[in-house]
Amino acid sequence: MREKLPLKEKLCERAMEFIGDGNVIFLDSGSTIFCLAGMLSKKSGYTIVTTSLEAAYALVHSSNKVILTGGMLNPNSMAAEGFQATSLINSLKVDIAFLGTNGFEQHKGPAVSDFQDAQTKQAIIPNARTNVVIADSSKAQASSLIQYTSWHDIDHLIIDNDIPGDVLSNIQEMTDVVLV
Repeated sequence: MREKLPLKEKLCERAMEFIGDGNVIFLDSGSTIFCLAGMLSKKSGYTIVTTSLEAAYALVHSSNKVILTGGMLNPNSMAAEGFQATSLINSLKVDIAFLGTNGFEQHKGPAVSDFQDAQTKQAIIPNARTNVVIADSSKAQASSLIQYTSWHDIDHLIIDNDIPGDVLSNIQEMTDVVLV
């Protein structure tokens, strides 16, 4: 993450513009989302639901209400997954969900490497008013195992402008792409 930290910070600064006062926010797991959690930790008045232990840690001393979903710990992503996580998520409604991806080459939507991670993301998408994927352009050329949704179900993709032009035009046919 360190080598891409300045880029991730720019992506997350743009993502912060989508958040309204007092919003209920869902934070996925991953290094970019951890960066966003750090920015949110300097703000107040939000309710933040997350599966990510790292995001919860970044938010622990903030003036926000933080809800950890619970579930089985995935040591690779440091996220709570499985029945407990999806059960809670299925009972919630949030204003905005920020999601990550391991890559989306060969897919028509964001993808991940783990089935339970995909289930968690699939649970929040219909329960969020707005769904935002934040990714650096390297994810456009990285393949991952399972597509968790179509770009049609994502309201915004925030990505840097190094995304290949053909990939960009294909995604723009399905969702709003915010170039940073």
